[in-house]
Amino acid sequence: MGAALISLLGPLMGPLLAGFAALIAILALYFGVKRKGVTEERERQEAAKAKEVAKMQEKVQEAISQDSLIDQKVTNEIKKIEQDVEKSSTSSRPDKFRF
Repeated sequence: MGAALISLLGPLMGPLLAGFAALIAILALYFGVKRKGVTEERERQEAAKAKEVAKMQEKVQEAISQDSLIDQKVTNEIKKIEQDVEKSSTSSRPDKFRF
């Protein structure tokens, strides 16, 4: 019985294996192309994200430099006021009110 089955399936095995191999090749090609598309999309999104991060970093650096300028102006103004206070406190005006 086994020999009869092999003799019947023998002529079909060649085309059947060829069809199965072709199906596997088509599936591999499909998933390969799909993976390539996904990889390209991921790279494109990463490039766009890198551009946005660079823009944000530029804005942060600009804000830091502006903040530094404001801090410097305020510090200079405070020093100026401190000097004015020191000058006025060291003046030789006598105190009118003594207790």
